[in-house]
Amino acid sequence: MKSEQEMTAALMEFARTGDRITLDLAPYEAFVVMSQMQLALRHPANDGAGRLVATDIIGRLIDEIAPEAGPLRDLCDAGFDPSKDS
Repeated sequence: MKSEQEMTAALMEFARTGDRITLDLAPYEAFVVMSQMQLALRHPANDGAGRLVATDIIGRLIDEIAPEAGPLRDLCDAGFDPSKDS
């Protein structure tokens, strides 16, 4: 297994390429990924730069899943509101 330093260097090199990754997801799959990311953001130690990236990606997913106001958009937005948990 590579050291943490080697793995971090490899990730930084990958990030510098500027390449894009495209995912082909069914609508429900996109919703599940979005909701799991929202849940991960609730962890109190999740406060680094990755949080900002995840928040941006969640917003983009919401715009794809529910571009218009309505019940589906409300459901997506509820993932940011712990009082909506049941």
